[in-house]
Amino acid sequence: MTNITLSIEEDIYKRMKKHSEIKWSEFVRKII
Repeated sequence: MTNITLSIEEDIYKRMKKHSEIKWSEFVRKII
């Protein structure tokens, strides 16, 4: 599997941090 790096805005990052129970890598992988 190949890795990618995404840049996100600060406000999105803060919202993601509030939901640390979510595995964001897995979430994005399913969307892509």
